Amino acid sequence: MSHEADDDNECVRRVLRGERDVYRILIERHKNVVYSMIVRQVGDLSLAEELTHEVFVKAFKSLSTFRGDAKFSSWLVRIALNNVSSYFSSKHYKRAKQTDDIAQMKRLEAGSNPQGDLEAKQLREALQACMSKLKPVLREVLTMCALEKKSYDEAALSFNIPVGTVRSRIHKARLLVRDCMVSRGVHE
Repeated sequence: MSHEADDDNECVRRVLRGERDVYRILIERHKNVVYSMIVRQVGDLSLAEELTHEVFVKAFKSLSTFRGDAKFSSWLVRIALNNVSSYFSSKHYKRAKQTDDIAQMKRLEAGSNPQGDLEAKQLREALQACMSKLKPVLREVLTMCALEKKSYDEAALSFNIPVGTVRSRIHKARLLVRDCMVSRGVHE
């Protein structure tokens, strides 16, 4: 294991022994990675900040379940992905999305978007809709490797799966997204 992983494991042990202030070290060390990953998932800076805070609260409450056989950062990323997935499944998200869709329709009716911006936005929305249709296991691996530019090895470690499974999931996810985009009229 790397030096940082050893340091993380030592910090976890110290927090579990009652040195709660040491948890701040883990937050400082990993907050940017968690926040960046969440921003890419949700596309909203303030929401990402809120969800990042929730991740560290959940991680703290579950710290005793961290076994140390994987990197702390991998364990934290898993909590973050689960948190984002829970958010997208929540009633709050569905209500906010509906409100946003109504506001967007009003802007479109008012003609405030130039054609090029509108097409780019429609393409983005089609891609997001297609991504949201993927099973979480496919979406999470595709997001990590294609959008976050993580290696297959890093994804395998984060999800605790073989590299071959990462490749298989990415291939399947890309095919499903491509088919979905084509069915929405977006050509290859």
